[in-house]
Amino acid sequence: MSKYLSETTTIPQACLGCGYVMDRIGHVMGGRGPQAGDISICIKCGHIMAFTVDLKFRPLTDNEMLSIAGNPELVKIQKTRATVMLMEKLKLEKSKPPE
Repeated sequence: MSKYLSETTTIPQACLGCGYVMDRIGHVMGGRGPQAGDISICIKCGHIMAFTVDLKFRPLTDNEMLSIAGNPELVKIQKTRATVMLMEKLKLEKSKPPE
């Protein structure tokens, strides 16, 4: 990983929104790593969750949802995630043989 992005390996667990199984948590700018109450975003579907003390996903509370609504950092992350997923989709489509 680069100096701008590091990751923590976790036990495999499914996104609460789409079921995509993840076993890594990326943090931007060499952050401290995840802690209880931190927010996580599924790379596959963009579902927003929080971490428990043992780094498992849990749904956001109503207050957490309200406190992060419109957060500029989360909006930027979601836009970037959507762009990456679109690029991956296009790459897969180009690699398929013509029918």
